[in-house]
Amino acid sequence: MSEQRTLDLFRRPDPSKTIPRNPAFWIEEVRLLKSYSPETSALIRKPITFQKGLNVIWAPAPPMNKRKDINFAGHAAGKTTFCRLLRYLLGEKHIAAPGVKEAIEANFHNGWIVGKIHISDQPWIIARPLHPATRPRARCLPSDSFDNLLSNPEISLPIADFSAALEAVTIVPLPVKLFGDGKTAVTFEHVIQWLTRDQECHLTKLNLFRHADSKSESPNLTAEAAYFLQRVMLNLADKDLQEAITKCEELEKEEKDLPTDKEYQLRRERELNAFLQTARVKAPDTPNLTDLEIKPARDTAENLEDQATKNTRDAIQLAQETRLKESTELTALQVKLGAVEVNFTTAQTAVKDAKAKISGLTGEEYTQAIAKENAARMPPPQHCRVDRNHAEEIRCPAFLALDALAQNQEEIAAQIEKEKKENADHLVKCEANLETIGSTKKQIGLDIKSAEKSISTIDEKIANRKTKLATIEKPFPIIAAKIDDLEEVLDKIKEIEKREAKLGDEVKAAKALQEDLQKRHKETEDFFIDEYAWTVAQIFGGEETETKCKFTREQISSSITYHGKDLTSAAVTALKNLTFDIAAMTFSCRGRGHHPRFLLHDSPREADMAEAPYGRIFDLIIKQAKEPPNFQHIITTTSHPPEEYQELPYLRLKLDSATSAGKLFKRDL
Repeated sequence: MSEQRTLDLFRRPDPSKTIPRNPAFWIEEVRLLKSYSPETSALIRKPITFQKGLNVIWAPAPPMNKRKDINFAGHAAGKTTFCRLLRYLLGEKHIAAPGVKEAIEANFHNGWIVGKIHISDQPWIIARPLHPATRPRARCLPSDSFDNLLSNPEISLPIADFSAALEAVTIVPLPVKLFGDGKTAVTFEHVIQWLTRDQECHLTKLNLFRHADSKSESPNLTAEAAYFLQRVMLNLADKDLQEAITKCEELEKEEKDLPTDKEYQLRRERELNAFLQTARVKAPDTPNLTDLEIKPARDTAENLEDQATKNTRDAIQLAQETRLKESTELTALQVKLGAVEVNFTTAQTAVKDAKAKISGLTGEEYTQAIAKENAARMPPPQHCRVDRNHAEEIRCPAFLALDALAQNQEEIAAQIEKEKKENADHLVKCEANLETIGSTKKQIGLDIKSAEKSISTIDEKIANRKTKLATIEKPFPIIAAKIDDLEEVLDKIKEIEKREAKLGDEVKAAKALQEDLQKRHKETEDFFIDEYAWTVAQIFGGEETETKCKFTREQISSSITYHGKDLTSAAVTALKNLTFDIAAMTFSCRGRGHHPRFLLHDSPREADMAEAPYGRIFDLIIKQAKEPPNFQHIITTTSHPPEEYQELPYLRLKLDSATSAGKLFKRDL
């Protein structure tokens, strides 16, 4: 850590042996155009030119004695808008703050801002549209001539080429290319924020570059990141230091987060214990469960589940056993029914056969059969024509044969009658047997239906009991999961407590390492502090003024006292931060640090600083510019700058909000 030093306000450190010849970049000329054209008729106003060294943009505020004659002069003339347009040329997203932005877009739908910007020794022409719908969003060309780009837009290069050139002169020389988090790259979009502070910030803090009200959409810079960026640009950081800062930030974040993490886990522990107490796993009014009690808690939960579900499980088991018995009986009945159905079919066939036999021995069919048989037995007609009586007297062989046949027929008839009776008896027996088998079959069918109904009833009971069991069991998986959660929480609390025991020492060691690495830059730091002290002396003056500056591990701070009393007014704070910016630039001008040697300050007098120190700012810049200027400082003001700076070559643009023609866009927006 750097010690706070009381500075010799009148001793300026010697410059480095190597002095840069030019700013890393500077703006030579800006044109506001109604349309994309090289013609003078396209100009909204005359081209605005700048020089290396001091450049003043002035919108005079009226004196007090003119307050009744002039309204709002000095303000709303376009100074801040012009600063935003310069930032837009250099790569920021928006042309102005909300309200003004929409007014410009509405009035200059086809408008462009075109600038000549020198990067090292190479001039570039950059063109960007004033309306967001215009395409392309930018054109650029390494050239000294506006006409080359405006007359031949087809030869323009991607804006990425211009951005890469800016990065090459502002970012590549930096000893560290990443912020303290070790992940976020330092870019020109970060650097430009310090070089061109928002007017809304009023120089209130050393590390405050962009105000939320400006709606710039610049990359966010935390206080730590802003201080780190200033360190890097002052050459007070290197890769080792960046890595140490990253490590320190990680450990400090962990140290900051650990209590919150622990409290969260402790709260979870309390909640889980309360849940388990409600679930009767933990006894009321006993200490919270420890990791050694997790297994007993699981056993208790299992016992509770067994007790809660035992009756229902037993009932289900009994029902399932009964169902099995009923199912076995049903199967036996179905087998028996199958056998009976075979017997029934056989009995039906027997009855049918018996009826067929009886039917065959009676009726017309039987008479016709006898007649056919008689006819077959009769001798041919020509055999004999003798009367029966005569044939019998003479004992005709043919007659005797026919008489024997008649006797056979009687016997046959008697036999048939006998068979009829036997078949009728058999039919009665067959029908009786069929009825018996039918009754048996019917009874078995009724028994099967009864068994099926019984099984259905049992199935319904089993389903209902299983539903009841599921309801009873439902809380227990949740209880088991909560016990698992508690085990995990207890493990995490142990881990946090172990980490707590070590983290404090690790943070101390990381801070010590960071401070040791910062001491590497002690000589450069002392050079800058002396440059800052000398800069303060030029603006505040007087031997009664004392300045202190300190670079700590976390921040950069300074104080100014007068006759031993701290100067803390808004004006002094603004001057203090303004002198820091100027000292950082002149430090680089004299060959130290990596500041690009470009500054844009928008109306710093609005912090209500006194005229004398405000005027000395201009004197300081001119004093630095007596040597061939290797910087560019653009400052806007409503206050009268010192008289000698109210004309060329210092005054580059004079605006007047009292008239439309005096405003930046030559009209009311």
